[in-house]
This record gives sequence, C-alpha cells and structure tokens, in this order.
Amino acid sequence: MKPSRKKETKHRRNIGAYLFTIAVFSVFLAILYIRRELVSTSFSSLFTATRLLFESPDKLYEIFTADIIEFWIGAIYLVSVPVVLLLLFVRS
Repeated sequence: MKPSRKKETKHRRNIGAYLFTIAVFSVFLAILYIRRELVSTSFSSLFTATRLLFESPDKLYEIFTADIIEFWIGAIYLVSVPVVLLLLFVRS
C-alpha cells in the first residue's frame, strides 16, 4: 500500500523545520563563539550595573545610556535564542 501524499508532505515539512532549526541554532552558536569576549563583557557590564543600582544609583544614572541597553539586549538575545531553540527542538 502506497503512503498517502498528505503524510509524505507533513514528513517533508518536519524535516525542513528541523533543518531550519539546526541551521539557525548553528548560526547563533557561531556568532556567540566569534563574539564571546563582547558577550562576556556585556554580561559583566550588566551585573556591574545591577550592583551599582543598589549601591549607588546616582553613579549609575551618570553613566547610563541607551547604547548600554542595546549592548545588554543583544547579549541576552544571543544567549537566549539558542536555549529556546534547543528546548523547542527537544520537545518536538
């Protein structure tokens, strides 16, 4: 008995989704590896700013800029996307 075309298309879609997920995951890991010092510096800056917020908020407001927020968001994004992709990949 020949498998239905609908089942075959669904299987092909799943393979495409898996390959896409693996490709995106690999690209994010490559960027993380290439920019590891920058990401490390960003998290260090984030933790230092958090500590400074509790110890001396006035000093934090003096050095706080929108560029720093972009720096932190970029690092958090680079780390969180592979984690989320891995969790979704394992679940499916």
